[in-house]
Amino acid sequence: MHRTFRDVPLAGLLLIFLAGCGGDHSFLATTPAPDPDQAAKNLAVANRALRSSPNSIELILKQALAYQNVGDLDNAIADYDLVLKSYPYKSEALANRGHTYYRKGQYQQAIQDYTKAIDGSPKDSTLFFWRAQAQLATGDAPRAKEDLDQTLALNPNNTEALCMRSRVFARLGDLQRAQADLDRASAAKPHGPSD
Repeated sequence: MHRTFRDVPLAGLLLIFLAGCGGDHSFLATTPAPDPDQAAKNLAVANRALRSSPNSIELILKQALAYQNVGDLDNAIADYDLVLKSYPYKSEALANRGHTYYRKGQYQQAIQDYTKAIDGSPKDSTLFFWRAQAQLATGDAPRAKEDLDQTLALNPNNTEALCMRSRVFARLGDLQRAQADLDRASAAKPHGPSD
């Protein structure tokens, strides 16, 4: 039997969306953590490669990501800064520096970087999604909703965005729209044999 969230009273909606969508939908929570040994190896490889080509923007980006993956966020930001000094609108560097700022809890800086990345790649739904996550972390639910609306306009089947927007609607007190997004997300997910 296929269940929908409409079968549950609105009073229970908050509990259901925490269980039904898995609770926290930050991109950090849904991105698999790199294997620590592999991350350390990648950093060593990037460091060696940069010794032979110290001005390679692509190698600096790889090293920055490797620093980010081993948790050395300050060196990651320093490398992203170096890239952005030469290429101030390189979306990849802006988005990844935004991720790094987000991990450090510096949400306003993350929002600024995501905004610049969006300016360079306005059709990239993931940038709007990530900025929504940072907006939500600052408590700005209305702006998070706007970014999630844009995410879903660009990628209507993004279940993570539907779940996050459901959280935003619930935070804003609009439980019916929260429920509607949960229903859409639930319908889009594959159901097991017992459902």
